[in-house]
Amino acid sequence: MGADFAVIAPPYYCPLSEGTLFKHYSIVAEKPIFLLYFTTSPLCANPLSPSLIKRLADEYSNIAGVKETIDSVNHVRDVILSVKGDRKDFKVFTGLDHHFFNTLALGGDGSIMACANFAPEVHLALWKAFQRKRFKDSLREARKLAKLSRVYDMASSFGSAIKIAMALRGFSIKPVLRPPHIMDGNEVREEIRKLLKEVLD
Repeated sequence: MGADFAVIAPPYYCPLSEGTLFKHYSIVAEKPIFLLYFTTSPLCANPLSPSLIKRLADEYSNIAGVKETIDSVNHVRDVILSVKGDRKDFKVFTGLDHHFFNTLALGGDGSIMACANFAPEVHLALWKAFQRKRFKDSLREARKLAKLSRVYDMASSFGSAIKIAMALRGFSIKPVLRPPHIMDGNEVREEIRKLLKEVLD
């Protein structure tokens, strides 16, 4: 369909050895991909260690980067230091809004974050300020993102939180989720509305 890359999570449910994970990604890496390390879900049974990410990056040029959806600065740091030294083109993105600034500060490349669906101007302002070395401005936006990321805890699911926030900000979005997920009602909507007003007004 013309996509530049696919983002590929490790297999879930059954724990696998690093050797098995390496073989899995070796097959998938025939196409251009990004690795997805996603530890914010209890379904993630197979962690991608910095050493495994480096081994894959060294072996397969089609593996263009990693999305680090992990609440660990140490892991992000170790991936950046171990992989980007040999693969300057390898991209390290964060998947967590509140880690955007420190990922850039450590030498990472950017982000793929859900709050950017309803507050892209904050993410863009942080990025631009950081690139221009206006670190005070960048930190100000990072603090906004830290507050905005509380939206994930306000709803029954990630999808409900993002869709409600998008609707409240005027984006054209259908207020439906695939079962078994459900859209939350007015009480959650009001909580999210207050958060958006506090941070973005």
